[in-house]
Amino acid sequence: MADAVAEIYDDTGRLLVSAGMLGMVCRRSGTGTSRSRITGNTAPSSLEVDVSGIALPLVAIRMPGYAAALAGRSAPAGSSQFTNVTFACNAPVGTAFTYYVFDWTQALPANSGLFQLFTQDGKCTFSSAYWPMKVMSAVAMPGGGAFAAPAGRTMAAACTAMGGHSHAQGVYCSDGNSGPKIPDAGELENCNNIVGNIDGKLYGGKVDGSQVSGANVSYDDVFGSFGNYSNYQNYGDGWVVSNSILAVDVTGIPVGQTFF
Repeated sequence: MADAVAEIYDDTGRLLVSAGMLGMVCRRSGTGTSRSRITGNTAPSSLEVDVSGIALPLVAIRMPGYAAALAGRSAPAGSSQFTNVTFACNAPVGTAFTYYVFDWTQALPANSGLFQLFTQDGKCTFSSAYWPMKVMSAVAMPGGGAFAAPAGRTMAAACTAMGGHSHAQGVYCSDGNSGPKIPDAGELENCNNIVGNIDGKLYGGKVDGSQVSGANVSYDDVFGSFGNYSNYQNYGDGWVVSNSILAVDVTGIPVGQTFF
């Protein structure tokens, strides 16, 4: 870290904190309730979080017993500044959740933190006056898995990116009749209307107590038409987009505040 004014190491020589690092701190926290679906076809509900005024928002969600998956970000026409982050959720409409919006600390505003780190050009990159993002682990999706934090910690889940999958299941030819399901794709070559079920999920995070796990959230689980055989071949095996679910320790962060 050539531009760092201050660096802290542990007793084995590993770098712990440097003024040259770019971390993330909590800019805003609050509560909300799940609302009727606003994205996707089959998600039981949606969550919306206001991120206006935040340069690079990463949102952690705490909704005990239910999973939330990043489903999109919105910005005004012609702008690259996000104003809302949307999640697909498997909770009933009206379920309460808590959110924490984190942002890059490229230059923290003036503050009264007892411990602060600055770059050589005077930018504050860390201050004990703010709440840094504490990522305790990450769960890779697809594949699932879980991370159990020590008892008593308050945990939230954050999606690093939008991830999910879409696969066709039980396809058959429906040229004027439902017909039997045809497992052999070769028998579909002369079909003009191939139909079947689509397994469409988004990858999200779920919090249970102090455990954070990866979860599939229904997004596009529908029965649909692929068209003729050529179109069906274009769909192929569908698609998979991987992501990671961050287990974020939000213990002690006040809820319902804007920190800067």
